[in-house]
Amino acid sequence: MNTSQSDCLAWGERQLGRAGEAAAVAIVLVKRRAWSTVWKLETPSGRFYLKEAAPGFDVEASLLRALCGWRPAAIVELVTADATRGWVLTRDAGRLLHDVMFDDPENGRAHLHSVLMAYAEIQADCQQADAPPFAHMLEGRSPAAMSCSFAAIVQDDELLRAGGATVDDFAQRDRWLRRVDQLCRELAAFGLPVTLEHGDLHISNIMISGDGAPRIADWGDACWATPLHALVMCLDDVAGRHKIARDDPWFVRLTRDYVATLRHGGTVSDFNRALAVARALAPASGVLQWSRGISHMTADARAIMAGHIVKHLRSHPLTRETI
Repeated sequence: MNTSQSDCLAWGERQLGRAGEAAAVAIVLVKRRAWSTVWKLETPSGRFYLKEAAPGFDVEASLLRALCGWRPAAIVELVTADATRGWVLTRDAGRLLHDVMFDDPENGRAHLHSVLMAYAEIQADCQQADAPPFAHMLEGRSPAAMSCSFAAIVQDDELLRAGGATVDDFAQRDRWLRRVDQLCRELAAFGLPVTLEHGDLHISNIMISGDGAPRIADWGDACWATPLHALVMCLDDVAGRHKIARDDPWFVRLTRDYVATLRHGGTVSDFNRALAVARALAPASGVLQWSRGISHMTADARAIMAGHIVKHLRSHPLTRETI
């Protein structure tokens, strides 16, 4: 364990005391990744999670402070955060929705509907005067910004080579650039507002508490984008894990209710077409997600992230010219 991680653990234990909680009786390393390290702190009064985020992902501390002070109902309960060092201490929020949906599909679907409507309300309310200044906190991922950021990554020869790119991959580069630029222009044409996006919203980042309240966790990939990329990720995650067809009536109703909650003036048909464009852009979103914070990482970690970038590039649908 390095000095930074030791300091983070010591800080977390101090914050438990300041919050009136008993000292941890067990500290368990949950995961250590290039982008964050997470520990589970077991105390006599309950379980807590302590996260140390790497540069590029450390916005979560400031973001959780803002979200929990503004719209706390659907967010994991924040005990405290150190925005300068990217340290976050949260109270355990319950079971993964992923597990709930396997054990009780009907109940799991109800929870997912509830949390997505709460999430859409947050996205809609980001335009209100009382909203925190999210746009100043977060990486910009409007369609135009997304196209430019994607181009900068794809044109980085050294990065792609570190990720294992081949001669054939480099030969596809112009097609990737044209395709993503085309899709970004199509997405911009729908006129959807740019708002808070979770960035990694799948059913293992949604927790169900003992009293049945769903809460969204792990905001380290959040950005300022059109309100579709996280919805695409979440729906596709559920469809893949639980074998639900995209035209399933429940998915149709979920999408319709999401549109209504966003309070955007477009029709459901327009929204569905925009959703299809966002789905086609999912590999590009993945490229941007895996490139986050990469300039601050060690060579080994950078190579791992670059490998994921190349994988997402290879999965990009280059054969279709229209949606």
